[in-house]
Amino acid sequence: MESNNGIPQNKRHTPRPTTARHRDLRNILIYINLEKAIFQNADEEYHVKVAETLQEACKLLEVGFEYVTDLNGAKLFRKRK
Repeated sequence: MESNNGIPQNKRHTPRPTTARHRDLRNILIYINLEKAIFQNADEEYHVKVAETLQEACKLLEVGFEYVTDLNGAKLFRKRK
């Protein structure tokens, strides 16, 4: 049976579902363990600084602060205590 574009119906690509399929429960457990290892100290405390200018932001980065986000035109930085 030929289709309009010359590809037989039984040879056409069938799109796969976009949901994740886990073939093995062990793979899921690996991801769960990784998440626990990464986020186990999610309640850590930080020093927080706000930079209004580029010079302020550069100084904060030089002393070990990491950029988090922008808020009302200012840049927020954090550093673990």
